[in-house]
Amino acid sequence: MEPNAPEQQPAHSEEVAASVQPPVRVYADGIFDVFHFGHARALEQAKKRFPNTVLVVGVCSDADTHKYKGLTVMDEKERAESVRHCKWVDEVVEQAPWVINLEFLDKHKIDYVAHDDLPYADASGQVDDVYGPVKRAGKFVATNRTEGISTSDIVLRILRNYNNYILRNLQRGYTRKQLGINLFKEQRIRASDNIRRLRETCAGHISKHIKRSKRHSNKPATSQRRRNVNLADALELKGRELADAIRHNAEELAVNGRLVVEQMMRGHNLSAMDLQAMSGHVDSFCTSW
Repeated sequence: MEPNAPEQQPAHSEEVAASVQPPVRVYADGIFDVFHFGHARALEQAKKRFPNTVLVVGVCSDADTHKYKGLTVMDEKERAESVRHCKWVDEVVEQAPWVINLEFLDKHKIDYVAHDDLPYADASGQVDDVYGPVKRAGKFVATNRTEGISTSDIVLRILRNYNNYILRNLQRGYTRKQLGINLFKEQRIRASDNIRRLRETCAGHISKHIKRSKRHSNKPATSQRRRNVNLADALELKGRELADAIRHNAEELAVNGRLVVEQMMRGHNLSAMDLQAMSGHVDSFCTSW
């Protein structure tokens, strides 16, 4: 009969301690709009604060968030679902209270609340610091913010490149109506992109000719002059193409602008003279632009 195999010992004493200690229920709350790695790192810190942690995450409602902080990109269901898919999260409380009180902690059997240690002014007017009651009760543990990333930063990046993202979605099949822009705005964005691409093409040709000139700089001067003339001709041609493109886009913009004005003015009983004057203003703006 084979001897009994020796009992397997845990690799680390910490694992033994964690297995015998009761779980600590840690609560972390937030808005979690456009969930990003800064959110995930904060939740990771909360999860790892104790050896055996059950992490409960509260997601504030649309009603409270829009009232006290501002508009969100994602609604409360989408935000809660994003949090639910984070590996550190064990439970999610939807429509979490804006200010945490001891009754809420008792209801969900919360031992500690985790958040960064900055004082958060309560826009609802209930308390001076949203986490003040929890701190005074000795149930607060601090986490660290991740610098350089926030939902506000992400929104700012989009706003800074607004036209590029509009053009990107137009090219992917979204309509003007879906993007919330009018015909005039669409044509202006497309015209700007055409000019940008033409500039890049011109710059590429110029760079190509300069490199070619440098490679042949040791050849006779007459040959060099001939290449310089060719380069000047090429630059003049590209310049004319650029001017033609600008003129074409301005004319197209003016035509579409007149259509927009006519559509807007229908049913307003304006005289033909007034309509012609407004169309003239549109033409003047487009050609000067």
